[in-house]
Amino acid sequence: MDRIAKERDFHDQRFRNHDEDVREDLGKYYSVYTLNTALYNTLLGRYLPGADALEYGCAKGEKSLRWAARGARIKGIDISDEAVRIANAEAQKASLPAEFFAMNAEQMSFADESFDVVFGEGILHHLHLEKAYAEIARVLRQEGRAVFVEPLGHNPALNLYRKLTPAMRTEDEHPLLMVDIDLLERFFSKVDVHYFHIATLAAVPFRSTPLFKPLLSFLHGIDRVLMRLIPPIRRWAWVAVIDMSGPRRSGIDAA
Repeated sequence: MDRIAKERDFHDQRFRNHDEDVREDLGKYYSVYTLNTALYNTLLGRYLPGADALEYGCAKGEKSLRWAARGARIKGIDISDEAVRIANAEAQKASLPAEFFAMNAEQMSFADESFDVVFGEGILHHLHLEKAYAEIARVLRQEGRAVFVEPLGHNPALNLYRKLTPAMRTEDEHPLLMVDIDLLERFFSKVDVHYFHIATLAAVPFRSTPLFKPLLSFLHGIDRVLMRLIPPIRRWAWVAVIDMSGPRRSGIDAA
């Protein structure tokens, strides 16, 4: 079975078995997703209202529908037919300007320069990056923006956890490396990357205690100092928020 088919089957199974999501245990780690989520939402709040936008890897469309309710004209794609079926049903129920398609993100059927914004969470690391970057740049208008949240693949502790929990992900996932982020500059003239979560992961065991919020705030501060004083340590971050603009047509031709 090829890579795309395996991804489709894995995610169709996830969305059919709502009560048996193999990734449910990850929720405790996502408890530290605060500053990165706030930045992602701030950027989308700046770019999406009134825009023609594409959610790249829309899952069941919950995020797209929230932004559609705030004035964005949304299209979404996902590899999972089941996720897209659910998303379209919810959009129709809510009478919102959103439409979802089962589509290969590496070879989209949208025309060139269709969107003002392309956005997504945890999707790029499932894909062939040169093909994905080229497609995002192709469908963006010249003044458009692309915003993504992605896991990084340099931290030894995180990589060990991934190795020990293979059922939580497809075998072809590849958290981004610094070389993958550098590659973005071939497709976009401006790439801003914000790194999150090294020390903050130590707060996870305290997530159900009164200590959690002050500890998390303190550890965010530690992360900021470490990343400012020792820039190479950024590669050990768990996730990055990536904000891109100025799609390069030459990069698309070279892909």
